[in-house]
Amino acid sequence: MKKDRIKLDTPSIMFTSLTSKTWGRTFGFCAVLSNGEIEPELVRQACRDIAPCYPHVFTNLRKGFFWNYQVPAGSEINLYEKSRRTIKPIGYRYDGKPDFRITWSGSRITFEAAHCLGDGKGLLRFFAALITRYAQLKSGDPAPFTPETSAEEATENSFDRYYQKDGERDRSRPEQAHHLNVAFHEGLPEIVYAAMPVDKVKEKAHEKRMTVTEYLAAVLILGVIRSEPEPIDKPVTVFVPVNLRRFFPSNTMRNFVVQTEIKFYPEGKRDYTLDFVCEKTAKRLKQQLTKEHLQAVVNKFGALAGNPAVGIVPNCVKRPVMRFLQRKGHEAATTIFTNLGQIELPEHLKDVVADLRFINGDTRYYGLASTVSCVSCGNRLNLCWSQATQDKRWLTECIAILNEEGVPAEILP
Repeated sequence: MKKDRIKLDTPSIMFTSLTSKTWGRTFGFCAVLSNGEIEPELVRQACRDIAPCYPHVFTNLRKGFFWNYQVPAGSEINLYEKSRRTIKPIGYRYDGKPDFRITWSGSRITFEAAHCLGDGKGLLRFFAALITRYAQLKSGDPAPFTPETSAEEATENSFDRYYQKDGERDRSRPEQAHHLNVAFHEGLPEIVYAAMPVDKVKEKAHEKRMTVTEYLAAVLILGVIRSEPEPIDKPVTVFVPVNLRRFFPSNTMRNFVVQTEIKFYPEGKRDYTLDFVCEKTAKRLKQQLTKEHLQAVVNKFGALAGNPAVGIVPNCVKRPVMRFLQRKGHEAATTIFTNLGQIELPEHLKDVVADLRFINGDTRYYGLASTVSCVSCGNRLNLCWSQATQDKRWLTECIAILNEEGVPAEILP
């Protein structure tokens, strides 16, 4: 590997198989700041200041003969004003700038990144560092920026560290799931936010002996069943990314997640209550959240990435196969629900960040019309639907279910 080439982390080998000049798997964060309107030149300076601390974020994706790879990019970024709530995919770019963009409108700043740069938990730390440095510059604080994690720790491919070559591998097979019966629209996905109190959601989840993720996944499942015009025979399956750092110690900011799933079989019936759906799905996630099962999944992906026979196959041959596997795998999902959980902001940011949101990108290339993401900060939980369709029946049903439960949820203007 040439010195200026950076090996992709293990999940990114699959993520980037679908990447083109016009599409790439993308997600983002949005923060409303309380220290006045965004000053773009200070944002640029903040990026220059923190760039040496996060070398893997300031990279650019490239096609290789055998594998895709990354190269170091400059600290100059794509930064512009944007008022419309959308998220544009980040595909192959050869402009020498890193594979992320920053937009602003008023006091709102949004960071959108290609998934090959890292996962939600990892890149949230970068976003916090960016806001920290920006706030320092805006207040005139002369102190230099100091990262919480070394560059070496932040750039580790933890899949390599925890891969057990001779260990048990996950051999589960995907089951075809129900997909929303809606028409896709052209253009960028529409972003729809809903907000609700964290304490109310936790109260309802704990009443049903569920985590917040399990409870909200049950709401999403029932919302699908109620919103579809015809009864559903196939399972309604919610893919839930799991942060492996909870089970395998790591400070990496790169991708270190695997997919788990919460599945419900409607069997052609419609008259389900949320209590019934919760009862049937309550233990499905817990059964997968064992270190043994997650180790088997890590071994499965590690075996693919480390297989020498696969490694010598040209990329032009591998990519169509990996594209097929990606799309085939997502046939088993009705939607993806990513919950970053409760975010405890550092003390120096608690008075700066007034609101925090997490945004999934366009997933129509996986055949998914809409995905959902979630983050909690303080006593506010923000849900976000990323929609490649104009049809809002599903999300409005979900909001109605939450309000029936006594959780005051509302779609934000």
